[in-house]
Amino acid sequence: MASRNASVVTTGRTQDDTGILNKEVFKYASVRVPLATSAALLPFFISGMLWVSTFTPWSQFLLGGCLGVIVMFSFQLFQIHRSTVRRHKALQVAQLSELISGDVKRIIQKDDQPNWVKFSEFEKVEWLNKELAEVWPFLDKAVSGILREQVEPVLEQYAFGIIEKLKLKNLTLGNRAPRFDGIKITEGALDECVIETQFQWDLEKENLVLKIHTPGPDFEVKVKDLHVSGILKFILKPLLNEVPGFGAVLLSFSEAPDLDFNLKFLGGDIGALPGVEKLIDDSIRSALLDTMVWPCRIVVPIAKGDFSYLDLRPVGELDVTLVEVNDIMKTDVIGKSDPFVMFYVRQKADKIKRSSTKNNKKHAVWNEGFILEVEDQQAQTLTVRLMDEESIEKAQYIGSAEYPLSQMKPGVAVDVWLDMVENPHSTLASNPRGRAHLLMIYKPFEVNTERVNKGNHEKEDLPLSSFGDEPHI
Repeated sequence: MASRNASVVTTGRTQDDTGILNKEVFKYASVRVPLATSAALLPFFISGMLWVSTFTPWSQFLLGGCLGVIVMFSFQLFQIHRSTVRRHKALQVAQLSELISGDVKRIIQKDDQPNWVKFSEFEKVEWLNKELAEVWPFLDKAVSGILREQVEPVLEQYAFGIIEKLKLKNLTLGNRAPRFDGIKITEGALDECVIETQFQWDLEKENLVLKIHTPGPDFEVKVKDLHVSGILKFILKPLLNEVPGFGAVLLSFSEAPDLDFNLKFLGGDIGALPGVEKLIDDSIRSALLDTMVWPCRIVVPIAKGDFSYLDLRPVGELDVTLVEVNDIMKTDVIGKSDPFVMFYVRQKADKIKRSSTKNNKKHAVWNEGFILEVEDQQAQTLTVRLMDEESIEKAQYIGSAEYPLSQMKPGVAVDVWLDMVENPHSTLASNPRGRAHLLMIYKPFEVNTERVNKGNHEKEDLPLSSFGDEPHI
């Protein structure tokens, strides 16, 4: 009985599998048409074979030879036709490859273009990448020297937490040249030329070593596998009537680039100070992003003259009053959070303002005021970070918010509530971790009518003001 049931089950499975196979085979027209044609011609083929079998052997031989010649001649004609079609297609592809995007747009109307067709505004510059790869062994030292001059003096300003000093020990950029995937010219001021590039750089065999000073042991950290990609701007300014045609080059990313790297500790016991690796990572990211994202820039003088006026400088101040923060998320296991708030426009240690700490509060009231420097109102953003103080040396992140300064009018007070979220840059909706009530007013500096020398006999208005104001609490 058992064997009989088993045979029935096996037979049923085979029939199901056959049915599924048949459905899959006949699903496509490319399979159905040949099978149907073969089935329709099969009776004629069998009848023809039976008719030919009545012929004499010599007649069968002669008929088979004629059919073979006809088949070979037909196949040769098919091959010639196929080769001709391929040559025509190759010629068309070669002609299309020589067209620029403007020609393609004129030939193919917008309504006839597929949805997946996109015309990039950037032009390819493979010739530049090839030349750059050849000369990079010689440029490496020069570029490394320029970056050292720009980064080393300000590196200590990005030391946070228990990191007392952050120094650059070694800096060479390896043997792999940066790559420019595209380039375009954009409009700028009358005395400048703006070049935007699709920039990508994966460093290889680089030697970037930082020396970290802490209250405990000191560390040497090597930055490895550095990857940077984004829109890098080259601003040639001011334009001159003499060779090379411009006074200096300003380098800056249009927005925060994609940045990734790994850390390797060369000395010291990393386990002696828990959390120091994350602090070092945050400090390096802050230093690179804060100094290289517009309006921040690296100024490289080319012609003779004083071009210090091209450096970023304060143009106004932001008066911020922290009124209160409500609905603060609980981060402690026992009791409520011990919140404090940090404000900054640029994430440098000397430009970050910090409120006092309110112990064990879900709704905290401060009414404390702070003054922050503004260097480009249209491009910069106020960042507000809500923290929970855990101990003297560390604090736990709760949430943050950003407010674009371009939304403010000079001299007009703004009363705003900001939702503190885990990641203000995320496109996904998230629950607020607190709501901050701020009063703000932007005060631009007065412009003095006195002109100062810009270099090469050009002039510019400069604001006069003192920036020694301390936060008023």
